[in-house]
Amino acid sequence: MDLSSSAILNERAFCTDREDEERGCPMGEGITVVGLGTEDPRQMTVEAWEILTEAPRVFMRTKNHPAAKALLERGVPCEFFDGLDEEAIGERLIQAGKAVYAVPGDPRIGEASVDLLLAKGVPVRLIPGTSFPGLYSLRGGLVVMDAADVDGDKLPLSLPIVIMGVDDQLPAKLLRVYPPGHPVRIVREGEYREAPLGELDQAGGILIIPPLRDVPTGSLAPLLRVMAALRGENGCPWDKKQDHRSLRPYVIEEAYEVVEAVDQDSMDKLCEELGDLLLQVVFHAHLAWEAGHFDVADVVDGITAKMIRRHPHVFGDISAADVPTVLRNWEAIKRAEGKERSSLLDGIPDHYPALMKALKLQQKAAMVGFDWPDVQGVLEKLEEEWEEVQRAFQAGDESALEEEFGDLLFTLVNLARFYRIDPEVALHRANQKFSSRFRQMEKDAQTKNQELADLSLDEQDLLWESAKERE
Repeated sequence: MDLSSSAILNERAFCTDREDEERGCPMGEGITVVGLGTEDPRQMTVEAWEILTEAPRVFMRTKNHPAAKALLERGVPCEFFDGLDEEAIGERLIQAGKAVYAVPGDPRIGEASVDLLLAKGVPVRLIPGTSFPGLYSLRGGLVVMDAADVDGDKLPLSLPIVIMGVDDQLPAKLLRVYPPGHPVRIVREGEYREAPLGELDQAGGILIIPPLRDVPTGSLAPLLRVMAALRGENGCPWDKKQDHRSLRPYVIEEAYEVVEAVDQDSMDKLCEELGDLLLQVVFHAHLAWEAGHFDVADVVDGITAKMIRRHPHVFGDISAADVPTVLRNWEAIKRAEGKERSSLLDGIPDHYPALMKALKLQQKAAMVGFDWPDVQGVLEKLEEEWEEVQRAFQAGDESALEEEFGDLLFTLVNLARFYRIDPEVALHRANQKFSSRFRQMEKDAQTKNQELADLSLDEQDLLWESAKERE
């Protein structure tokens, strides 16, 4: 992470009044930096005001603060650093030795001259001018940066972060890596409140973000950073060439490999394949983000809102006692969402495998009552379609044969539906079974120094039956 425009404050890098002796920064040594707080010096803490008024001389970052006038009226000698850069200020303070240095706001937040002193190893005591809610509760280091410099994919999520000058673009940047419900602390116009990050909807003020404790196990941030690197200036040539269309085959391929892992009941493989499928989601979301359309946070927010909206029987006061009711409610909610469709069958992808699409078509039609009353009607239709296939074959009409065979398959899907069988899964299992038996036949033939192609059909049948018996 490039922190040139931000500061990382570690508790061991400076002293506070409460822990001076423990941290090797004895009272009275080094530079005491006092925050002047808000515009009204009357809101300054008693401790800060006493340090300023009792000091033999006070160095001030700027004279353009009401506290400067108040100190001068009290007869406190003040020297102002207006017009000097941080390096010059640091040299003046180091030369002064023991000194009291006053800065606008809070000395822990966004003051580059203080950062420079810390970087030089100068003993520093930081005295907040006003109470900064929640800051002392953020332990173990603190990152301070301006909102304009935030890059969500490069934030150190395991550290507390203070962001100055909240702007309209900040929420989207943060939601790339933080969940919408992550609690944050907002300081604006002297007021302090806590809220979920997803509710940050107003610019201005300071944002305090506690560490994201579950980064190693529960966040997409590491994968997002990898994706950004792969697509970055020094990234992978292959990844940089991809677009939504070129990635289409991989989405389908990874989905099928997930299904295969489920069928094999292999949790290790399922974990790996789910990761490969997730990469496709992240890849497409990153491409969309590059084009300014949406990002991963939008994807997560969208599906979360959709699941809540379409399950009123779980998250609302609607009753749904069985699956058919749930499915009817689902379709009614989709229509209420304004998804204009000319047909109930709209929305079934053309790229579905044929068996899967046939099942979806039949399920949709059945939702409005267009269905066989019982399985007997399907069996009679199956017999009718088989007879039509035979007639087309005997007539030598190839086009009609293909059409009638399609009708036969469509009816078989209907039969599977009545038996509560997924035809795609059933055929997949049949394919696997055939593949396993055939491979065993090949092995058995090889052990006898034979080739399957050289065996008679009867000999092949014997090998087939032997493979079946050993399953």
